[in-house]
Amino acid sequence: LQLTLAVNPGENNLDTDGDGVKDTGLADTRSAAVTWKQNDWYAAVAYDGHQPNLKALDGFTHANISRAVFQVKPGPCELCALVQVAKSTEPGNDGKDSSWLLSAAWNIDLVKLKAQYGQTKADVSGETLSLASLGVDYRLSKQVTSYVYGTRAERELADTTDNRFGVGLVLSF
Repeated sequence: LQLTLAVNPGENNLDTDGDGVKDTGLADTRSAAVTWKQNDWYAAVAYDGHQPNLKALDGFTHANISRAVFQVKPGPCELCALVQVAKSTEPGNDGKDSSWLLSAAWNIDLVKLKAQYGQTKADVSGETLSLASLGVDYRLSKQVTSYVYGTRAERELADTTDNRFGVGLVLSF
């Protein structure tokens, strides 16, 4: 069992989140996490207070974020789940985004096949964002892994779709 605490001080009198207020405090963002790992099982619960949040579906720029993560690795598989709630900390903004994400991976020799699906639902606006991703990692050596992925994100009320494709290398030192 491990406990992690962190504070993030202001960024040199800058408005890092675009809300019109300079972030200058000693602890503008506060974080805490409890993690547990035993053999193939992993779980974590985390909290971020007054976290800059520029991608909220309900349009808020600061949030208190609570999340829980669970992972199990039976044999060559990896199964993961995440649930998260982000609540606005802005006066007069009751926005709340609720999210969940499921992911799976399958290791076959030097190849790792990956898939993810998740949704975020905004309580005030009613907007829903759905995300689906597929990817493949290929381990070239102990220090080098290549990857390719494709992601599709859809916003229901806005009726928009965003497709992304990526290729890259991970170099570990």
